[in-house]
Amino acid sequence: MSISSIAACAFGVGGILLSILFPAAACAQEPNGTIRGIVISAETKEPVTGATVAIPDTKRGAVSNRNGEFTIDKLSPGGYSLKVTSVGHQPVVKTDIIVRPDRITQVEIELPEKSAVGQEVTVTAGYFSGREESAISTVAMNAEEIRRAPGSAGDISRVLNALPSVARTADNRNDLAVRGGSPTETNFTLDNIPIPNVNYFPQQGSSGGPIGFLNVDFIDGVEFQAGGFGAQYGDRLSSVVDIKYRDGNREELEGQIDLNMAGFGGSIEGPLPSGIGSFMLSGHRSYLDLIQKASNYDGAPRFGDLQGKATVDLDPNNRVTLLGIAALSQFNRTYEEAADNGGPFGEQQTLQTTAGGNWRSIWSGTGFSNTSLSFNSTNSDEEFFRFSNRELSYRNNYVESALTLRNLNTVEIADGQTLEFGIEAAREMMNYDVFMGPDTNGTGEITPALEFLKEFNTAKGGAYLSHSWTPMEALTTTVGMRAEYSSVNGDVTFSPRASVLYRASDLLNVKAAFGIYHQTLPMVLLAQDQRNESLPSTRATHYVLGADYMLTDDTKLTVEGYVKQYSNLPLDPQRPMLSVIDDAAGDADFGNYGTLLSNGEGRSHGVELLLQKKLAEDFYGLVSASYIRSSYRDANGTWRDRMFDNKYLLSVVGGWRPSNVWEVSVRFNLAGGTPYTPLDLAESARQNRSVRDQGKFMAERYPDYHTLNVRVDRRFLFERSNLVIYLSVLNAYNRENVADYYWNRVKKQPEAQLQLGLIPVLGVEWEL
Repeated sequence: MSISSIAACAFGVGGILLSILFPAAACAQEPNGTIRGIVISAETKEPVTGATVAIPDTKRGAVSNRNGEFTIDKLSPGGYSLKVTSVGHQPVVKTDIIVRPDRITQVEIELPEKSAVGQEVTVTAGYFSGREESAISTVAMNAEEIRRAPGSAGDISRVLNALPSVARTADNRNDLAVRGGSPTETNFTLDNIPIPNVNYFPQQGSSGGPIGFLNVDFIDGVEFQAGGFGAQYGDRLSSVVDIKYRDGNREELEGQIDLNMAGFGGSIEGPLPSGIGSFMLSGHRSYLDLIQKASNYDGAPRFGDLQGKATVDLDPNNRVTLLGIAALSQFNRTYEEAADNGGPFGEQQTLQTTAGGNWRSIWSGTGFSNTSLSFNSTNSDEEFFRFSNRELSYRNNYVESALTLRNLNTVEIADGQTLEFGIEAAREMMNYDVFMGPDTNGTGEITPALEFLKEFNTAKGGAYLSHSWTPMEALTTTVGMRAEYSSVNGDVTFSPRASVLYRASDLLNVKAAFGIYHQTLPMVLLAQDQRNESLPSTRATHYVLGADYMLTDDTKLTVEGYVKQYSNLPLDPQRPMLSVIDDAAGDADFGNYGTLLSNGEGRSHGVELLLQKKLAEDFYGLVSASYIRSSYRDANGTWRDRMFDNKYLLSVVGGWRPSNVWEVSVRFNLAGGTPYTPLDLAESARQNRSVRDQGKFMAERYPDYHTLNVRVDRRFLFERSNLVIYLSVLNAYNRENVADYYWNRVKKQPEAQLQLGLIPVLGVEWEL
């Protein structure tokens, strides 16, 4: 994709808007805004009465009423933090609360309870969430941290790529390869509703894609767990991404218009009739196809989405949220457009839909439950033809859908003891119509055609039980078990999980976790041959040890070490050196395999460092570094480096907010080169095409990757609206990072395929 042309156009359109709007800003006034929110217990979700809500270093604040509600009005527009304290609860500081002119900003604040067991210890201000403090390998981010992240375009997965657990893949992808695992191993949930893939042009059987479709302006927070996660999560081996959408404005109608590199769109939100709740609705569309002729690019992709959420209060203890998302991705290249390079021509269209509801019920001070029923579907039609003879080379028409019930329960059974339990059941319906024409693979061998029609109707189920115990203030232990069943292979698996948290001092926490995890292979692999249906679930065992140290109230240092062991990995006997499960990364789909084996093994280990500083005043930052090694044993018994084995990773993210209207942020990434199979130069020259040297399979490494992204935000405050204009520069010093090496048929020589160069992007967000 010609992203430079896309960005140039976005810059031009944004520049026109900028010239129009700058004069208006000079006449803008600075009216007051309001923060209105509710304080609830993190353990029971019940309102907290009498909580003190204060803006640090000011005399402004409020006290929550009997419903946990509070209001702070007549605030100058800009960014604020709230410090919340209450007897019997740990203090919490909620940062990045944006107050807009003549608007109400609504927040929900959860206060963790203090344990009554043992002696009290001094608790520092809670800039980090209670889950971050108690769970291992867990990082939480709020909506503003995601929105302003340089180089991310508001894409959750790209923001998470700055964390030490996530390997570096490619600029044009946001695949999450966590601690040596593949992108198939990450689980996404939104408001307790599973979403298989949160990206346009989704990678089949995986969680990756080029860019995400979730509306960052709807997000309340994201929690990322990179390992050792609890028994409530199943059917994934590496990581969990829990996303929470906020509620819409319950007081008044408001909207937003935005334009950026990904496209343009808008949103509207407001109260439901009779004050029973709120709604949010948004739509976005790319404009690449609209400027296709101007950019002189053939086959511009088209994508867009509609999504919404409604919250309905049945009574003070029962709330229902309804969620709906539809994302459409389209790509078309005609025969005439393909004539320039002789590449394939054809079209692709993918429609992703998710619809469901979640019922949260509070159990009168003892606990709460979340029960969701949802339906998601991915319907894709893809056909491409060879330019040389116009014969069909690839067809992949499929429907993958699931009806899922999830029930999660949390109850305090005694002081210092919490029981979590629940069930999950899914009915999956799959339909495949696939044709892969005969081809010459990277070694020059002819691969036969593969064609299959397959329909799956499968059932999956899971149940879990977990017990947390705090026998003394300094110690918390959690022990759990998860059982899962899949009708495809008849597997019944048991997955024990355990963790321990030791509060060595007021500033130091030591954590450890152990867990066994199982995951059914992607259905597209099982569908290729009936014998694949009997393949067992893949398995991973996690061992994690780490420590958190609070350098200051708003700055935390985390160090973790881990070991992961894999078994039952799929292997291809026809290509014994290949790691099949890694083949879904990047732009490639799972290939033509046929019958697979399940005797592959894998292992990874690493050490990670994460330094986080929250925005307490005018500066925030994150520094992450890791050393990682990841390998697998192929069908020949040889251990090889996995595709995502960077060896080392370094990310530095920081920002400065000198005033309420200006913000500057930067992000630097450094990663070791990943393994690849080099070209066989002699054979490539003889055949005049790319032929890989299988004698050096995954034996060489790309050059190190590094890049710098810079972003500048400027807010303009109008009487009843708020305008944000930002300039983001990707790869600011124009580093020529190598994506791959290939054989140039015209020049008849090897060349490097480069990743993204320097790209300026101008974006506009107008909150009405």
